[in-house]
Amino acid sequence: IFLSGLPTVTQQGGMYVFKILDYYSASGWCLLVLLFFECISVSWFYGADRFYENIHDMIGFRPGRFWKWRWIAFTPLLCTSIAIFSLIEYEPVKYKNYQFPSWAEYIGWCIALSSILTIPIYAIVFFAKQTGSFTERWKISTTPTFNQNPFRDGNDKETTQQMLNEDTTAMTKL
Repeated sequence: IFLSGLPTVTQQGGMYVFKILDYYSASGWCLLVLLFFECISVSWFYGADRFYENIHDMIGFRPGRFWKWRWIAFTPLLCTSIAIFSLIEYEPVKYKNYQFPSWAEYIGWCIALSSILTIPIYAIVFFAKQTGSFTERWKISTTPTFNQNPFRDGNDKETTQQMLNEDTTAMTKL
């Protein structure tokens, strides 16, 4: 990471390189698409009810029920709408009065897509590696396989004590 960041600070054109990186990788569009995938994976595949209960376990109370609907529908629709609108209103990157050439924009889009496409590519590869029919593979790919909360088994005291012992042991090794 250090070496890849050197062109932004060691050359006279560093600000131009930085502007391309900022515009395409850290801009709102790229983050909106990532937020969309995150929201869909948590609320639809992991389950909004399960996530709601996890939040209850973490903070000690249940947030308002409207949060579930925000995770399920409102946030994905809002992210999609804003991303589409930003693509419609897209303007090529500029720095001061300098208009970047088209090859620089292509590089910028490749940078943006490199972080976005990892999510669907991984999902497709994971799905393809499963065995069985299409519906069996879909179910395996979209169902969590771990225990969501060890405290739900009625082992509150034992589990808490075990976790505290593990933390204490880890701290003494430092």
